[in-house]
Amino acid sequence: MGLLDELKQQADAVSHARMSDAERARDIAQRADAALQKTYAYLDALGKQLAVIKPATARTFMLAGVGKFENLTLADFFADYRKKTVDDKEYLDYVHFQYQYASPKIFEVVKDNITQKEQVEQYLWEANLKFTLDEFRNERSRVTGGKFKIPATIGAVIRADSQADQAEIVFTLRNVERFETLKLCYATEAVDDALLEELGKLILARPNQFRARGALAL
Repeated sequence: MGLLDELKQQADAVSHARMSDAERARDIAQRADAALQKTYAYLDALGKQLAVIKPATARTFMLAGVGKFENLTLADFFADYRKKTVDDKEYLDYVHFQYQYASPKIFEVVKDNITQKEQVEQYLWEANLKFTLDEFRNERSRVTGGKFKIPATIGAVIRADSQADQAEIVFTLRNVERFETLKLCYATEAVDDALLEELGKLILARPNQFRARGALAL
């Protein structure tokens, strides 16, 4: 960060502290709205283009007890947003973008041990994966294991949320790079064309700086 950028941040902080609560809420909502408008426009356009291309991805996912998800194709893109009202005016509250890593493969996983069966079931729920389960039972009708059928299709979600008390946007990434939920925080002014290009590269598994430009959000 250069000296002028640092001084600008300090000046903005001083000006912000002098505002009334209503003025501060309106200012935050306006700045967040501008960032979210850019985010929605970019992701909506990106999704429409990728829906035509249906690109393959080099990205792979590992899930304990199941195996490796690979040879995946990006598909089923959808972008949406929701609004909120601040001081009788509507602003964007968050942007939602989802897509799939698709594959025709179906995993068949057999667990004869009840503990392993429950572990795999927990992993699948946590990863938000669809599956069917045929449970094995003994002569006392107690569950002893099970056979899972798991389509190798992964739902990925990117959500950008405004913050009520800070001029920041929190991006929540679920199952984008791996089976995890990651939250990254950016100043509203940092959500520009350059940052969104880095997000596009992240989705396409290309080298990018999207994570590096943000801070982990709690």
